[in-house]
Amino acid sequence: MIQPNFVAGYIADQSEIETPLYLLLRRSQKSHLPGIWQMVTGKLIEGETTSAGVQREILEETGLVCSDLYNVDVTMFYEQSKNHIAFSANFCALVKDPTIVKLCKAEHDAFKWCTLPEACSLLAFPAQKETLAFIHKHYIMQNPHQANLIINKT
Repeated sequence: MIQPNFVAGYIADQSEIETPLYLLLRRSQKSHLPGIWQMVTGKLIEGETTSAGVQREILEETGLVCSDLYNVDVTMFYEQSKNHIAFSANFCALVKDPTIVKLCKAEHDAFKWCTLPEACSLLAFPAQKETLAFIHKHYIMQNPHQANLIINKT
């Protein structure tokens, strides 16, 4: 089985249905790509499943626990630091209590809940903007198909 190089968790707060918010994290000055805004991202631990990895990364980087987790898609990109093509498994994570964000200070120095246009203006990479817009349309503004549901704790 081919494992992704990365997992990405696009976290949404649906408490305001007309204006859903998305969590972005700013990378710390001590980390790779300092100062960019991004969703939760990370690498899998050897032997870890992709869905377990994204849940672990979300908890480690934000302190949040997913109430619902959906499989979204896979994105290929050029990883400059390693000079190779990598790919990320992308997930949509819904959270029950968005007020308890606790950052992992080694990786991120700020967080922000953003509307879709604001998030897209902050994200650095076009593929991330496209994935977020896709999530907004197919997972947030309409009921996603249950075939994409990985966990449901609601």
